[in-house]
Amino acid sequence: MAQTQTANRESVSANARRQAVFAEKMRAAGRKRIALWLTSDEERLVRRLLEQRQTELQLESEFGVKIDPQAAHQIPTSLRDFTIQEVSPTMASKMVRLWHSALPNIPATNIQRNRRYACFALVCNGYAYAIAVYSSPVNRHLDDGATVELRRLAISDKCPRNTATWFMARCEKQLQSKMPEIKRLVSYQDTTKHTGTIYKAGNWHNAADVRYVSWARTRTDRAPSQSKSAKVRWEKQLNS
Repeated sequence: MAQTQTANRESVSANARRQAVFAEKMRAAGRKRIALWLTSDEERLVRRLLEQRQTELQLESEFGVKIDPQAAHQIPTSLRDFTIQEVSPTMASKMVRLWHSALPNIPATNIQRNRRYACFALVCNGYAYAIAVYSSPVNRHLDDGATVELRRLAISDKCPRNTATWFMARCEKQLQSKMPEIKRLVSYQDTTKHTGTIYKAGNWHNAADVRYVSWARTRTDRAPSQSKSAKVRWEKQLNS
């Protein structure tokens, strides 16, 4: 009995030492421990804000690109202030999660596994404001070797007007330079959230209405669908 009590005390003492070391590291990093009473909705909001901030810090640390600034004087007012920068799928995935309204999840591996892919960021003075992700079409019937799909277009709400159309046009030029064999672009519009304005402005044409079909019909190991709404497939022929 005495041996058991001694072992328990030693175990508690070891745990206390580990907790003390961890707490000291957190204090040295400028962190504080706080306790909050939150509703479920408040908890989700706090987790989302913390996740967003963590992503911003990772982008700055790993890739040297910061996310759109809060200071008004640093926010671009003209599209001429922007440049286009190709970025990695890992960085693109994090940026999509920050800004995309309907489909925030696109893992880097989901981009990299395609025969063709490219990710372009909209940058000004070291800050990123938008991301475009292109890859081989998800629909294998469209993957003819000359077609690429615009999988995600996500833009900060701090961008000037008409940023989306301007950004897409510059990305298309970059894409043609990187993949001269590509002659056609396809993309899908969520009918519950958008009206297709950016595609119309960019000289895309409405190619088909597409109803929702669950991936589970062919694959049971896929992640849940992020959107179950009907889509419009838009297409654009690229000039040689």
